[in-house]
Amino acid sequence: MRSTTGSDVNDGFDVNDEINDPTNDLPDTDGTEDVNYRDLDDDGDGINTPDEDADGDGDPTNDDTDGDGTPDYLDPTDNTPGTDTDGDGVPDTVDLDDDNDGILDTVEDENIDGDNDPLTNPADTDGDGIPNHLDIDADDDGIPDNVEAQTTAGYIAPNNDDAATYLANDGVNSAYLGGLTPNNHDGEDTPDYIDLDSDNDSVPDNNEGNDFDFDGVPDQQYTTIDTDGDGLDDGYEGSDVNDGFDVNDEINDPANDLPDTDGTEDVNYRDLDDDGDGINTPDEDADGDGDPTNDDTDGDGTPDYLDNMDDSTPDEDAVVVMQMVTPNSDGKNDFLWIDNVDLVPNNSLKIYNRWGIAIFEANGYNNINNVFDGKSKGRSTVRAGEVLPSGVYYYIFNYEQNGKDNTDSGYLYVSK
Repeated sequence: MRSTTGSDVNDGFDVNDEINDPTNDLPDTDGTEDVNYRDLDDDGDGINTPDEDADGDGDPTNDDTDGDGTPDYLDPTDNTPGTDTDGDGVPDTVDLDDDNDGILDTVEDENIDGDNDPLTNPADTDGDGIPNHLDIDADDDGIPDNVEAQTTAGYIAPNNDDAATYLANDGVNSAYLGGLTPNNHDGEDTPDYIDLDSDNDSVPDNNEGNDFDFDGVPDQQYTTIDTDGDGLDDGYEGSDVNDGFDVNDEINDPANDLPDTDGTEDVNYRDLDDDGDGINTPDEDADGDGDPTNDDTDGDGTPDYLDNMDDSTPDEDAVVVMQMVTPNSDGKNDFLWIDNVDLVPNNSLKIYNRWGIAIFEANGYNNINNVFDGKSKGRSTVRAGEVLPSGVYYYIFNYEQNGKDNTDSGYLYVSK
């Protein structure tokens, strides 16, 4: 290797000054890419030299995090890489998506301080102390940002990337290269991931996204506890409250994993007419107090905005399919209840999954021993006795009443 200067300071026009082999005659800390003056990552540790400027003064040469005498940008093993919030193997200082939700940090930071750096003076929409770019539920509505940032029909779940893939993609999941453009369903105010009422229907997302039994009250409640520190409250977590940065939190198919009363338009938190009765949810606020969740005109336990047929004077002999099954043996909705089915013993019920496959058929449904309890009766590709996946199903109920043949059809929801 060439010395600091050539061997002769008075050698005239020696045009390469004894640098006959630049690859070996010039400094190259990591021996890869190129010699140092042409290598953006001099020490080959995966952190570009400008990003190893720990004190932020624009000069990486004076930063020696571990105090071993070698500046961080030339130290491949001993400098502390810093925090890696999402655990993808890429430090936050060089990770373009620190919480791995698919929304780039530069999008989640409102850049109030004008420095284009989400690590300084970051936005924190829900005020939980976790900045948006480190928070997988930035508005605390119980629906992860990864889900709210995408349309329901076009949702793409994250890929199961390894550390090498994350490193190659600067911390961005390979399903979202370039970053997601956050969806704004109502086209007003803010994108859904920081909008508490994405469809502007006067019922908050934390209610509509968590009300699986359609009673106007969310089944999951905010607890103020966040065991794994991912920004998603324990009350909204799935089966594991300490699952780290599980960015969609088991919502792999929002169209079927989130409440959808009428099975049309979109899931409830993005549906202006939740029950599909032609009356928009804000207009089903009978008492005019701005809260449709407390209006139940017919007193059947289902608020009007989720009740597509009984918002007027109740018919005591009306046959009503309740549209909800939660087969968890808690004594509530363990099987499909049909009001007044005892008045119409001459009946038949068929239930289909979203592919049109019949998964249950019965004649003489009776709410006693001939019931649909969330298990298949073994039609087509679905095995008999198998507990069905949570989701939306379609039913057709035919019955004879007062000498007249009737057909009731619609959607029902199975939730484990």
